[in-house]
Amino acid sequence: MNNERDNLVKALHEAASGSQRSKIARLREIFEEVEAAKAAGTSNKIIVSALEAHGLIFDVNNFKNTRSRILKERAMETFAQAAHAAQSVNPPTPAITKKQVMPLSKEIAFPPTPTSSAPPGVLTSILRGAVDLKKFRKD
Repeated sequence: MNNERDNLVKALHEAASGSQRSKIARLREIFEEVEAAKAAGTSNKIIVSALEAHGLIFDVNNFKNTRSRILKERAMETFAQAAHAAQSVNPPTPAITKKQVMPLSKEIAFPPTPTSSAPPGVLTSILRGAVDLKKFRKD
């Protein structure tokens, strides 16, 4: 029974490291070297030729698309790692409930009432219409 398991494990390792894997999987394996060549100014055509000489066959457009796909995957991985790190450093702020809100003092909540030089009852009677404002009009 153990021999069968060992054979399976060996077969899986061979499949994982062999040329039977997809082209994108094999390109991922050497992607840092490909990017170093691109950073050094090597054209896609020359990179494709070098890959082809080692059994990894792409045409130039397929290589561009595959490279772009790997770059996007890596960008998403980097973004996810950064978001995870930021979340562990600064956990999300919990929502504030009405019970947690503290009332403001009257000095802050309402501006002070302006004072008037008129006697206290005059403004009230003007607002109620009890005073005839026509007699104060300057013609």
